[in-house]
Amino acid sequence: MCKGTGADSGDRLDGQTIHKKKRGFDTKREAQQWERDVIHQANSSLGMVFKDFISLYMMDMEQRLKSTTVASKRWIIDLKITPFFGRMPLNEIKPVDVRRWQNSLTSYRDANGRPYTQTYLSLLYPGTYILAGAPKLGKSFLIAQMAYHVSTGLPLWGYNARRGPVLYLALEDDYGRLQKRLYRMFGVETSENLYLGTEASSLGRGLIEQLEGFMREHPDTKLMIIDTLQKVRAEANGRYSYAADYQDIVQLKAFTDKQNVCLMIVHHTRKQQAEDRFDMISGTNGLLGAADGGFLLTKEKRTSHRALLEVAGRDQPDQKLHLIRDEGKLLWKLEKAERERWKEPPDPLLEAIDGLVNAGAPEWRGTATALAGVLGVEMKPNTLTMRLNVTAGRLFNEHGVRYKNTRSHAGRQIVLRYEPPEA
Repeated sequence: MCKGTGADSGDRLDGQTIHKKKRGFDTKREAQQWERDVIHQANSSLGMVFKDFISLYMMDMEQRLKSTTVASKRWIIDLKITPFFGRMPLNEIKPVDVRRWQNSLTSYRDANGRPYTQTYLSLLYPGTYILAGAPKLGKSFLIAQMAYHVSTGLPLWGYNARRGPVLYLALEDDYGRLQKRLYRMFGVETSENLYLGTEASSLGRGLIEQLEGFMREHPDTKLMIIDTLQKVRAEANGRYSYAADYQDIVQLKAFTDKQNVCLMIVHHTRKQQAEDRFDMISGTNGLLGAADGGFLLTKEKRTSHRALLEVAGRDQPDQKLHLIRDEGKLLWKLEKAERERWKEPPDPLLEAIDGLVNAGAPEWRGTATALAGVLGVEMKPNTLTMRLNVTAGRLFNEHGVRYKNTRSHAGRQIVLRYEPPEA
């Protein structure tokens, strides 16, 4: 084994000599092959199309950056850059093309007339999200960690944070306990942009008005937190129907859609296990069905200091974040991240929709019951709606089908529309 074998390429690219070195090849032949590959890539780089250049760029970044940073770069590039420049040779991209691309981003509006949403932590987007986990698992420490990092603009787990006001309604705590927790975690009792509250009205009895009042005072608010959902729900003797669950989240979602702010709602999971982990969220499917996404915190053993945070939503790729807890400061630290949507196994539901809505039949409209019948899937209408709410992003990215759930005088209706990729 020739551990010291190395290679040095000195190719010429656009009149300049480029030097690359790499050591540690097992054989001289491997070193020479690497050198030939580098020279070939460099000589052809100016004429290669943009998407091929990005493939080489990402291969290089995988050796230099954290996995979370690479995944974030890849998702943004695939979503907002490659669709425009993908087939263009590098040496044909002109300033006017860049300006056209910039204009396409700033002028973009979705079906509801809204522009691209701005991320606040590469995990948090405008909308209503549920953070669920078993009692005493560390949810409140996790949400406090997110609140602090957004309020200070400090990166979390390699994700950049956009600094701005945060409202943290810790409704199961008092101020003394909350400040002690923050001091243990960060060495301070609060931050300039972190606003703490331990009391709030309930839904239908002034909560929305209180949140709107805070937004008027702090219009650039980035994040709002309700810990926990149960503390702001109307009394129902512990029994909630699908309609009640759905309506509670719809009220909050109407607020976040109007204000373009991120709202995180802390909630519990039930003890029963489920094939789909998100089915463990306490209550009916109406909660997640109405929300923009969910965060699920689980442990294999309650006594373990390791946990898994699973993320699913409409405006972001599905993620699995493996966390480890610092028992001294009680901070969650990132051990590794899984965010490779392109390796996800096919989803039978999305595959069936692809067969129904495509270039030949670009639109379908009807109820969830009718859609289940047309697709031939054994799934309750509310379950089907919940699945589509969670997988809407994947449905569009992989199959080019835009999902929308609308309400009219005739009732709630699903609209599936095929949008062909730009040439």
